Amino acid sequence: MADEDEDKSEQASEHKLREAKKQGNIPKSIEFNSWIVLVSGLVALLLIGGALLEGLQSLWSFWFSQSANIQINIQSVEYSFARALRFLALIFFPFIIILAIASIIANVMQTGPIFTTFPLKPDIKKINPVTGFKKLFSKKTLFEAVKTLIKFTVIFTTATLILINAIPTFTQLPSMPIESAMTFMFNEFKFTLVILLSAWAVIALIDLIYSRKSYTKKMMMSKHEVKEEHKKREGDPDIRSKRKQIQKELSEQLKSLGNVRQADVIITNPTHYAIALKFDRIKSPAPIIIAIGKNNHALNIKKEGKRHKIKIVENKILAQKIWKLGTLNQNLPPELFAQVANIYIKHKLVK
Repeated sequence: MADEDEDKSEQASEHKLREAKKQGNIPKSIEFNSWIVLVSGLVALLLIGGALLEGLQSLWSFWFSQSANIQINIQSVEYSFARALRFLALIFFPFIIILAIASIIANVMQTGPIFTTFPLKPDIKKINPVTGFKKLFSKKTLFEAVKTLIKFTVIFTTATLILINAIPTFTQLPSMPIESAMTFMFNEFKFTLVILLSAWAVIALIDLIYSRKSYTKKMMMSKHEVKEEHKKREGDPDIRSKRKQIQKELSEQLKSLGNVRQADVIITNPTHYAIALKFDRIKSPAPIIIAIGKNNHALNIKKEGKRHKIKIVENKILAQKIWKLGTLNQNLPPELFAQVANIYIKHKLVK
């Protein structure tokens, strides 16, 4: 229980962060995305605002010029409404495309390219009333409430001040030409958007910093979790030890297989065991086991021996004894000297 209650004092591991990203659990500021989209909208207005304004003026002029000739019935209203919708769609289509691309770019800027369906999987925790009740009183909920209040205050205050300042001109709109009225409203809209974006930039920056710090704190691990993750990734200590032992044996087998070419004789079972011996009376008082193998490795030793024309002697009992008593790269056990010496003498292997 002490480990479970341990404070999360360790930074999240790369493995945990990668797994969280696969599940769509990543730090992301909605306010930053919204700000990027609005900035893109302002840029789009500056680039294609003239064309939008001309299109709206054309539509407005058409409605006023045809107002005296329009018959008030279902068919004419439906036709005029459909025509207006098609016209507006053509006017605003480039603007909408720019906003959609900006939204995608804003997300990629924060999270990088990522595609996952994990958030779509059903999760009972999402409908757990206890979990939902706890979220109502979390720090994140409080931060979101304060942020929303600040946003509303900024937008309401900005819009009110701009409206108050523009009231004298608004009262003159009915007497102004359509082009002048549309230009005035369009400029007022751009000015309002610039002011809002300037204020929103501060909110977006604060939200971006908060979301990243909150995510970093949320992903922190206790020392117990770090140990458990390491154990899970690296495997059980006993299994790791066994794996290393197997790797060591394979390495020794490969190395010993390369020594077969130096052997004087290979003693076999003939199929289950194979032992390669090398005797140098200057370096050692007894033959040395330079290769020893069982089953497949024994077959490989014999193949290597045949390839280098090494003498192969079949002696089941002796091969089994050497296997049980001998050790790779060590002298032959003393109790086997006589039997091995007979083989060396019989086949004239003594140099």
